[in-house]
Amino acid sequence: MRLSPLGSSGVPQSSPVLFLPGLVLVGIGFAILILPQLLAYLVAGFFLLVGTLLLAAAWQMRRGPLTRGVVGFLDRLRGGNGR
Repeated sequence: MRLSPLGSSGVPQSSPVLFLPGLVLVGIGFAILILPQLLAYLVAGFFLLVGTLLLAAAWQMRRGPLTRGVVGFLDRLRGGNGR
């Protein structure tokens, strides 16, 4: 009986890809130690991105199902209870 190098999820257990997220985070940590102002830019960028996504989601919900492109079109075809 031959043992498979794959884990139970089908992903190779010795794959370098498994180490990539950790290496990226360690690299960001060292970059922040060297350039502390980088932390301010990363936090500000995160807040700008998340804030923009939340505004876009709120705008989409405000518009309602009849103006949601393909989804609204399919709702109208099915005779959904639109406004």
